[in-house]
Amino acid sequence: MQRIGESRWRPLELCWWPDQAALPAKGKEYPGLGYKRSIVGPTATILAEQTHSTEADLAPMLGMGGICTLLTGLPSGWIFDFMPRQGNRLVAATLLVEAAAYTLMTLCTSVLELTVVYAVIGLVFNVVSTGLNVMVIWEFTTHAPQHLPLVLNLLSASFGLGGIIAPQLGWVAAEERWGVLLPALLVLFANVSIELGYAGELLR
Repeated sequence: MQRIGESRWRPLELCWWPDQAALPAKGKEYPGLGYKRSIVGPTATILAEQTHSTEADLAPMLGMGGICTLLTGLPSGWIFDFMPRQGNRLVAATLLVEAAAYTLMTLCTSVLELTVVYAVIGLVFNVVSTGLNVMVIWEFTTHAPQHLPLVLNLLSASFGLGGIIAPQLGWVAAEERWGVLLPALLVLFANVSIELGYAGELLR
């Protein structure tokens, strides 16, 4: 009988913790998840000015982002189940798409453009959030199951930390002429820095 953590259920190249410190690469993304999901609200005024609209006009963008996030919840889990050895590559590729999408948001000149870009962000969000949880569970189930509850709680708390930081950065961005560019560049920088943690897997 197969157990979780064995055979196809466990991506062998992911089970590095604690020897090769795979967890820090994944753990760094959790505050980023909270930040990225929270930054649109604080920068709504800037986005409205950028697209010559009102904050209320941005409702379709937020609605479409939520729908796309909902649609990819279960499929994201299935992807990691059936492609367990590609976990790092999937997360790395998704981070690149996210970074590009958030940067494109600074160039959008209409609500329709923002809606399309934010829909893409919604589609790929669960690949990262679900994937990171799945990989952390796989690793700790194999190497340190007694620490799994604590680690998952700490990572979830760091998600909240990102959500706390987002409004502060939104306020700073609103005070400067470059507006939403600062939050977008921070997302880009965070994603690229996290990519370095997956570089070895991408080159395999």
